[in-house]
Amino acid sequence: MASSAVTWPWPWQLRKWWDLLHSPDEEVCREAWGYVFWIPVILLLFLPAELVPAFGAANWPTFSTTIGHLEYLFGPTALLVVALMVFTAFNALARRRRETGLSADGSYRLDAHGGRIVWRNAKQPARESVPMWAYLLGSAVVIAGLATIAFVFGGYWPGAYVLWSLVAFFVVVLPSILAFFFAKHVQFPTLFRTVANLRSHVDMVATAVLAFLVVLAVHLSLYPWPNVAHVVQVDHQIAPSVSGSAVKGGTVTVSGTVENCARPAKVVVRSRVFPEDGSSGVGATTVNVHGGHYSLKIKLLATPTSKDTVSVFCGRPEVGETHFK
Repeated sequence: MASSAVTWPWPWQLRKWWDLLHSPDEEVCREAWGYVFWIPVILLLFLPAELVPAFGAANWPTFSTTIGHLEYLFGPTALLVVALMVFTAFNALARRRRETGLSADGSYRLDAHGGRIVWRNAKQPARESVPMWAYLLGSAVVIAGLATIAFVFGGYWPGAYVLWSLVAFFVVVLPSILAFFFAKHVQFPTLFRTVANLRSHVDMVATAVLAFLVVLAVHLSLYPWPNVAHVVQVDHQIAPSVSGSAVKGGTVTVSGTVENCARPAKVVVRSRVFPEDGSSGVGATTVNVHGGHYSLKIKLLATPTSKDTVSVFCGRPEVGETHFK
């Protein structure tokens, strides 16, 4: 039965989705897995991971923050981001719903239902499916385990790179490797194939996908756009944190990130109850920035009051401030 003849259920009709995921018709089964996999990934994982920190409700390394940090370290990364977004947009919108066939020399073919290239090697075994639940569970365990190790032993940015690299590997790279070299497929098709399938049912999807990819390309290549105006006006927050014994003679630690500043090598940390380092002014100390992070341990000259604050500067007017705990 062609998937076009299927009555596709609403998202909350779980029983019908279960039946489609276990349909004997491979075309219907693979299309259903595309929706069940990619729509939650985008709506329940990717977008919340991006939007929640943007509203200040959390502080974890989002995909865009990680890309922005990579651009901070190596500016030409933005060119690669734009090229990748153009490639993604073209394939997502130009890909036909059903296309298959061999290459001119017969060395490979395109999987009609999955959208991945399969190398036609005579020594390969018959095409098999990778158990979906095992793939999802195994991927989640490996991503969670290795990312946790990276965060604990490597720190914020190493953990961010490991986390998002693993997500990209298991969602995009590994399924293509399994298809091309081993003639095995995971049951969810590529994002391009899923978009093509969805477009065959809802024409407006093409416009929505293009708009999303354009916004994403601008956001990633000009990170932290749309907050660029805030960076120019220097009113964005470095948001330093203070920990330790906030009493006279006690030692506190002031730390934070400055990835949104203009590549500062140093920041100045200042408070009325801090000693001065001889060059930065009263109550001010200069701190070196390493990998977008700064950290300073300092002994207090007096016990801070509820009105005392800790301010951070990065060669501009004041851009970060917090109170003692």
